[in-house]
This record gives sequence, structure tokens and C-alpha cells, in this order.
Amino acid sequence: MSRALDDSLDASGWSPFASGQADLAVSSEGEPSCLTLRLDFDFKGESGFIGVRKEVDVLLPEAFAFRFRVRGDAPRNTLEFKLTDHTGQNVWRWQENQFEFPANGRDLILPSRDIEFAWGPAGGGRPRRLKQIEFVINAGSRPGGQGTVWFEDLTFENRTGRKPKVTSSSSARGSNLATLLSKKPAHGWWPTASDSSPWLQIDFHNIREYGGLLIEWNPKQDARKFTVEASDDGVHWERVYKSSHSSGGRSLFQLKNKESRYLRIALNGPAGIRRIEVMPFDIARSLDELLYAAAARSPKGRYPRYLFREQSYWTCAGIPDGETCGLINEDGLTEPDRGSFSLEPFLQVQEEFLTWADARRSVSLEADDLPIPSVTWSLPNVQLEVTAFATGHRSEATFFARYQVTNSTSRKQNIKLFVAIRPHQVTPPWQKWNSLGGVSEVHDIRWKQGAAWVNGAKAVIPLTEPTQFGGAPFEQGVISDLLAEKQFPESTHIHDEQGLASAALQFDLALAAGETQSIYVAVPFGDVPKADAGFVRRIKKMDGAEEFAAAVRLWQRRLNSVQFHTPPGVATEAARTFRTAAGQILINRDGPALQPGPRRYTRSWIRDGAIMGGALLRSGDNEALPEFAEWYAGYQREDGFVPCCVDRTGPDWLVEHDSHGEFIYSVMEAFRFTRDREFLQEMWPHMLLAAKFIESLRAQRLTAKYSRPDHKAMQGLLPESASHEGYLAQPVHSYWDDFWALRGLKDIAAAAKELGKAEPARHFAKLANAMHQSLRESIEKVIADRQLNYVPGSVEWADYDPTATANAVGLLQNQQDLPSKPLQAMFDLFVSDTLKKHRGEIPWNNYSAYEIRIIGALVRLGKRAEALELLGYYLDDRRPRPWNQWPEITWHKPRTPGHLGDLPHTWIAAEYMLAFASLFAYEREADDSLVIGAGVDADWINSKGGISITNFPTWYGRLDLGMIGVSAGKYRVSLGGSLVVPAGGFVLRLPISGPIQSVTVNDQAIAEFNEHEAVVRQLPADVKLQFAATTI
Repeated sequence: MSRALDDSLDASGWSPFASGQADLAVSSEGEPSCLTLRLDFDFKGESGFIGVRKEVDVLLPEAFAFRFRVRGDAPRNTLEFKLTDHTGQNVWRWQENQFEFPANGRDLILPSRDIEFAWGPAGGGRPRRLKQIEFVINAGSRPGGQGTVWFEDLTFENRTGRKPKVTSSSSARGSNLATLLSKKPAHGWWPTASDSSPWLQIDFHNIREYGGLLIEWNPKQDARKFTVEASDDGVHWERVYKSSHSSGGRSLFQLKNKESRYLRIALNGPAGIRRIEVMPFDIARSLDELLYAAAARSPKGRYPRYLFREQSYWTCAGIPDGETCGLINEDGLTEPDRGSFSLEPFLQVQEEFLTWADARRSVSLEADDLPIPSVTWSLPNVQLEVTAFATGHRSEATFFARYQVTNSTSRKQNIKLFVAIRPHQVTPPWQKWNSLGGVSEVHDIRWKQGAAWVNGAKAVIPLTEPTQFGGAPFEQGVISDLLAEKQFPESTHIHDEQGLASAALQFDLALAAGETQSIYVAVPFGDVPKADAGFVRRIKKMDGAEEFAAAVRLWQRRLNSVQFHTPPGVATEAARTFRTAAGQILINRDGPALQPGPRRYTRSWIRDGAIMGGALLRSGDNEALPEFAEWYAGYQREDGFVPCCVDRTGPDWLVEHDSHGEFIYSVMEAFRFTRDREFLQEMWPHMLLAAKFIESLRAQRLTAKYSRPDHKAMQGLLPESASHEGYLAQPVHSYWDDFWALRGLKDIAAAAKELGKAEPARHFAKLANAMHQSLRESIEKVIADRQLNYVPGSVEWADYDPTATANAVGLLQNQQDLPSKPLQAMFDLFVSDTLKKHRGEIPWNNYSAYEIRIIGALVRLGKRAEALELLGYYLDDRRPRPWNQWPEITWHKPRTPGHLGDLPHTWIAAEYMLAFASLFAYEREADDSLVIGAGVDADWINSKGGISITNFPTWYGRLDLGMIGVSAGKYRVSLGGSLVVPAGGFVLRLPISGPIQSVTVNDQAIAEFNEHEAVVRQLPADVKLQFAATTI
């Protein structure tokens, strides 16, 4: 039955919203009993969106539909209809791209199956209680034009219907059809012995949509065959499903895009049904939704955690120079290649079947900081540790999963380890991007030549011969259920048209008291020749323990360049996280391409790569950034345009004007650390093209139009772009772009000077000065015009974005371009709000750990205490903490099934590395000095042994640093290493409250100091400082 929503189209009940400069006027037309909602809009030549929102309170049935009529005099744009649930955070959406608004109107009927989950912490499912309804006209990235659109006759329809009626061809004594659709049926149903063609029929009384059926069979039955038919009149039937070999305790299957009045289950032979559940339309949307439904009706642990709609965290495992990597999640599920099937362990101990849900789980890294992750299951009688690692080089690399089973009792135990091959990726469905996330279709699994070949292309190779191997297609049973029921499948060649085949390797272990046994399973990265016996033999000859030792040695060599010696607690955790982060950046690479994630973000953005490569330089890795810059240069256009992103399909030409400055910075930053003039000379033509392109962009904002008052704030800046995700709906004049362009112009001038190119050096230095002036004037004008107490992120939006502004202060060293008072006020507000969130004083839902870069900005602004407090906060928010990583999106409730971006998000890892490094030393370009100790905690240097760093990379070379409190008010700093003394010297800033009274360098008094800092111009230097007060 359809009904109109109360006052549904009265304009007074709808709130307008619009992006950027777009105008929107909302009004109603017609009689009060039959109102039409009118939207007059003008995008002012820009892109973006406009919309209206209505507050409602509607309980939604399982199946429903919204109806409305739309007409208009407007250009084609995307039309969206959105539903927001009672939390205000979960959104479902119907949309049609390039919607044509006909003058004579178009009737739209939107059944619930067409309104899909869009975003929010629910992670999926269907809406149950509505808080808001929206109509949105979205122009995307194109100009949206202007026009008028009318919405009429908005109604809501309940399509769930009455309780269905069940009939059958016959019923044996004791059957109870009346309760067959109940959650707790009384007796189930059997046909009579004489019924040669038994069937069950469901009458919904009206046409009803559905997504599938769940049939629970009566126990102790052989494999069965059946068909499902649908009809609207009970006379004409259409077969909608056929099962030829259903042997599990239940059958769960999809009926896609189906609706009918009747459903009939026709059995081919005797069989009994315990219960039937008509599944909602949701499960027909995808295989992921089907598996959500299966997991919801299974014991916890039989499926990956995310299928129970709980957040699941993962990390990467691979080599430093690979082309892909594996994953492991916190429950021990591993994914041996990008988007592949997974390997999942199960145990059988004393006839008890054990899963991740039965164990107390913990995670760790090898030596606490090497990127070799493990998951430990602790159970009363046994312990299982799953470790993921890889060995090899480039494309010739192999992923390993090590399963260490320990008998933790004082008696001998016989334990079964199962390693299941499952059609699930490690990343959840809410991470979906193309083929990544959720289901990984497995159509074929075949045991051949000592390996399980999956889809004919990937080999799962146990280095220890399994006791047995077997599998089944989905309709014959899920491998975890079969193992739990002690029905190990016999088939060694499994085919599943649906793509949900699963199998298991079984290892029977006889363990003495306290004994540990290791099982290694190898999966070579990439596809391998089908059934290559020689290849499998070569892998099977590997010694798993030796391969693991080789992986450990490899990572120790790669990550041991810089050594931190710090006191236990935050300082040591922070240093370990620095080292792990460097390793994770290298694992996420695809050859020379630096990528910010192992799955969802397996693309190479120039901004991410520039920062990740810069962070690796701070860890002592001088190879990754030059390789990245050389590779990326190959995608530059002839006019100098640098694409924002490149992946295996080629460049992305979305206009993001930060990319040109970032490219120049990448080259020059690599040179500042490597001093490789040959590399700089080779890259000069590309740098020059990018710099000239920046100049041409800026020229577009130097015309007479931008001298007028209404455009003055844009004068001398770069044009609009979408370099910030928040600007995708409407590109704006983003100061992020301008600061990167300014950095690029400074760096091209420095490169020209280094290469002896006097004229380009002079020209670009002059251009940098001019842009510096334009940028400063623009920011001051927007602050004055909008009466802001912070530094805005863009001209048009005047948005509060301290995370973006922190980049200008820290990495790009443009603090002098920012007005001091609003800059200080902005960061004071940010710190205050962030710490209140951390203490639970103000509510929050999620945030992005890009905020970590603010630590470095605070250090440079002299806010040591605030920087250290934030450091502790963000270290607490690692997910999970022992894996030393952050997702792009951090949810307040860690198990919220919401999108994470990717994990480990190594652009964030790089921001962390740069922020942490700045605590000890950072370059101050304004006076060509190296500032030392500006973020160090007083407790660290007052601890026994103080702190020390060896081989720490800087622009001036490798620094050896020691800092220690000697006695009350007396401190000692040692400076050494293979570096040159900067022109501005080494500026020492210790965490001491009182003023400096005296300083000696190599036992000679110096006078170049003030209350808070001392300048040292010798190397090596043994510096002794006397303060008037003790540490704060």
C-alpha cells in the first residue's frame, strides 16, 4: 500500500544545501493538498552539487519502494535519491548518471533492491529507521549549468506483504507446515513415501520481491537434487534455481532480481525440510551479501570476522623491492597475493573444532619492529602462531605462511591443523574497489603434483606433505562447516560455477609435551605456468626455516641504517614504529612505484610518492625516491603537466595542480640527500618542463580580471583543481597546490644553481618570490574578508584545514608565508579539540591520521609539549598497536565496519616518520641551519643513558647525536657523523625550562646562545650546557 509522507513536498520542510558558489532556491507550487517541490539552481559555471534534505521518522519494512515524479528545464546531471538512517551516519543511495529532466515528467519507482548502501559505519545491510531523505543534483567534476527541477507525488510503499501460506504435494505424519517459515519450527516436513514428485509451495498473497532462499534440511540425508520455480498466477511456472548435488545441512542460494506471488521447491527424490527462510533482496546484490547471510546464521569463527560485520584489521607481508605483497589479518587469515583467495587455519584438539573466535588472539612483529607479522591463538591446551613473510626478488618472489603449533600441556597430544583455501580476501567488502575486497571467486581447485592449483593459475605448495586434501563447491558445504562436522570432503578436483569453492589441507601432528612443530605453506607471487611440475618441485625443496631466517636478515640489513637508542616507553615504541613504517612503505611498492596501500590504494600518486620517498631518505634509504622520480618522469606530458596518479593502466589525467611542484621537490629532495649530480642533470629537463607549466598556470591568474576586487584573492595563484578529496565535488583555488608550487619553484631555482645554470636560477628565484607575495596577500585577504581566526585551506571555501596547512609549515618550510596569529590560534584549537576527543570529553566518529603531520608543524612552532602529547595520542591509535601502523580512516569504535582507506596506509606512515625525525633534527631553510632537539622529551634525556642516534640522514649528511642530563641544570650533547656544518650552524633546543647560562663546545666557551637555544659551528662537538633551572 502506498502513502504520501506527511507534508512531503512542502518547501518549508526541506533544507537546501549546495557546494561552493552554487545558488539554490527552494519553493512549493500548487494546492496545499497537492504540492510540488521546486528547485531553482545555478552552478555559476562550476561543478559541484545542490540538494534538499527533509527530516523524517519512518520505520522501514523489509521490502519497500519510494515513488515520485520528476520534471525539469535543466541540463543533464546525476540525480540522486538518498536515505539516511536514525544515526545520521549511514547513507543508502539510488542514482542515475546523465539524468535527463523531461519537461513532461518522468515517473520513478525505486524499490528497496535498487537503493544501495553508500557509506557509513554500518558497513552495509539495509536501512531500518529513516532520519532523512534527500534529493541531490550532482554535476560531478563538470560544470552543472542552471535550471529548474520539480518533484511531485512523493509516496512510500510497504512491499513486505502478509504472512505467507505454505502448502505441499503431501505431508507425512508428524509434519507441520504451519511453522516451516518460523525461526524455531516445530517438526519440519516430510512428503509421504508414495509421493514420487514432492513439492512445497509458498504463497505470498501478492507479488513480492526476494533475494534467495535458505533451506535447512532434516538430518541424516544423502545428497539431494531440487529445483525452485516461481509464478505470478500459480499456473505458469518459471524455473529460477536448480541444485544437482546439495549435500550439506542447509542450502543457501540467490534468486537475483526476482519477484513473484508463488515459490515452489520441487524435490527430485525423498528428502525432508526442517525450515525455510525467504531471504530479503539484499543477498541477491552480490556474493558478499550472500556470505553475510551465511555467516549471520553460522557459529562465529566459521567465516572471516568481517562477514559478521565487525571491522577486521590487516597488515602487509612482502619484500622490499617486490611488485605485490601478501596480507595477514589479526585473526590469522592470510591473502597470498593481491586480491587472491585466502588461507585460513583451523585446529582440531581432542575432537573439538577450534577457530579464531575460540582463541585469545594477539599480534606481533618479528623483533618488535621488522615488518614480518604474526598472529597468535592462545587456547587452553594448544597455541597456534601464524606468521606471514616473503623471500625472493622482484617478480621472482614467494609468499610464505608459517603455522607453528605448540602443545602447551604436560602430556602428548594428537592435533589436527587444517589450512583452508577459501574464496575470501583479507580486505572486507566495505573496502571494495574493482575486484579488490570481499569475495575472491574460486571456480576450480585441483590437487596435482603435490600442490593445490587454484583457478589453474596459482599454486598453494605445502613444504610438508599433508595427511589429506579435499574440497567442495558451495552447494555441497562450506569447508569450515564440513570440518566442524568431521566430514572431510573426498574430492580433490573441485569446480564451482558460482565461484565459492573451498578446500583444506590436513596435517596430523603428534606433539610431545611442550613440543612445537612448524608447517610452511608457500604461494609464489604472480601467476605461474599451469601444472608446472618442475616449478612445484623447486619450491617444495625449500627449507621453510631457512627462508624465514633469510627474510629476517634481509629486513635487518635494509632497516638498520639509522639506530635509535631511547628509554623504554613512548620513545622506544615511537622509534620502533619509525622502522616498521619504512619497511611497510617498501613492501607496498610495485617495482619503482611507491604506493600508499597494499590493496585499495595500489596506485601511485605523485604527492604520496614524494612524501613517502622523502621519509625513506630519513631512514637511510637513498634508492627508492630517485627510482620513483625517474619512473614517474616517463608519464609527464610534453607540455610539462605531471599527472596526479599512475597505475598499471597508465596515468590519471584528473587536474590536481599540486603534482607539478611535488615532482620537482621529489627530484631535488633526492639530490639533497644523495648529492648525485648525474641524477640531477638527468632529471633537469623534466624539472624544467614542470616549472614552466607552473609558470603558465600562474599566468592564467595574472590577467586583468584578477585585479578586480571580487577576484583579487585569486591573483597570482594556480587555477582551481581537485588535489584535495574534499574538493572533488567542486575544484577550488587550493593553497595546498600553491605551497607545493612555491616549493617547486624554490627547488628548480636551487637545482639550476647547483648545475651552473645562472639564468634559470635567477628567473625561477624571482618567480618564487613573486608567488610568495601573491600567496601571502591572498591568505591575508581571505582571512580579513571572512573574518577568520585560522589559516584557510582554499579561497572559495575558506575551510578550516590544519592538516593541510601543517604541510606548509613542516615539509615545505613556508611558515613565513603564513600570518602568525591565526596560524597559532588554528593549531591551538586543533590540539585542544584533539585531546578532548582522546579524553572522551567531546564525541567523534572518525578521523584521518594524516593529522600526524601536525606534530612536525608544532615542533617548528616551538610547541614541544603539544607535539609530544599528540605523539602519544597517535601511537595509542595504531590499529592494531603492535603492528605499528595506521589506516587512512580511524574509527572511534575500532570494530565499526566502516571503510578504512587502506592499511597500512603508508603515506600516513611517511608523515609519521617525518614528524618523528623532526623531534630530533630538522633543517631550517630560512637561515640554513640544522635545528636539534626541538621535540625531544625532557624525560628521555634525563633517563639513564639519555638518548642517542647514529647515522641519521639530513640535508648536510649523516648525523650522530647524543643527549643526556648530567646533573641538575647540566646537559651534554654530542654531535658527530659524516656531515658538513651548515652555514647557520647546529641550533640546539633542549627541553629545559630555565634560561641557558653558559655553553662550552669541546671545552671552549662560546657566546652564540640565548635563553632557549645555542648555535654550534664545530664538528665533532662535545657540547655542555648549563641551565638556571631543572627540566620541565
